[in-house]
Amino acid sequence: METTSPSTYSALINQDVDPGAPLHGRPAPDFSLVNQAGKTVSLHSMRGKTVVLAFMNSEGQTVSPLMAIVLRNFVYDLGSYQHDVQVIAVNTNPVARSVSAINHWSGNHKWPTDWPFLTGSTTALMHVWDDYAVSSQVIHGSF
Repeated sequence: METTSPSTYSALINQDVDPGAPLHGRPAPDFSLVNQAGKTVSLHSMRGKTVVLAFMNSEGQTVSPLMAIVLRNFVYDLGSYQHDVQVIAVNTNPVARSVSAINHWSGNHKWPTDWPFLTGSTTALMHVWDDYAVSSQVIHGSF
């Protein structure tokens, strides 16, 4: 009998679901970036928790705010298990990458203060984007 992982099963019944990339027992690529309080946070520091890693635009007014709502609802629905999960956002905006930019977005969109919204230099962000197959592009001078 063949077994199917939950993510593969979801993809089989709904072709719009991205099952993600298997890590085959390897740890997720580590990184260190700065959170909305200006403190350095590494993925490694979340060891022992289930991490939900989201990539969000620090100036986004459409998809990113919707993702914030979905993530808050998802964690709320976990009930007593929500303390086992850590949500982390990584900035995808190569222009608005200051701590004040992510702080401003976080406040406007009710991003929980105990969820790191991480940013850094363009080079540091690009390394994370590359490791997680995320792309970001500025078109016509705006993002």
